[in-house]
Amino acid sequence: MITVVCSDKGRHEKVRLTFTGSGSEGDRPGPVQIDFTSKRPDGGKTYRLKCNVCGRDVHLRDDTWTRMVDGIIAAGLSEIDVSHLPC
Repeated sequence: MITVVCSDKGRHEKVRLTFTGSGSEGDRPGPVQIDFTSKRPDGGKTYRLKCNVCGRDVHLRDDTWTRMVDGIIAAGLSEIDVSHLPC
């Protein structure tokens, strides 16, 4: 299992991102959101990883997300800090 967090590159305490399952902002309480429901015109999905503490808002294509998670698992790691990903 991979834990997705944000620390704003160490500037705030790590907060765990939680799944919202919604395409709209602000409809779930909590400091952070992961939205897996944004569909692209080509049929793929774009994952949105948003930290409401620091405002970081990362959008990743589903194929990029899959490669990244596979690499994290292969490296024996269990955490992704979205603040270290390109926005």
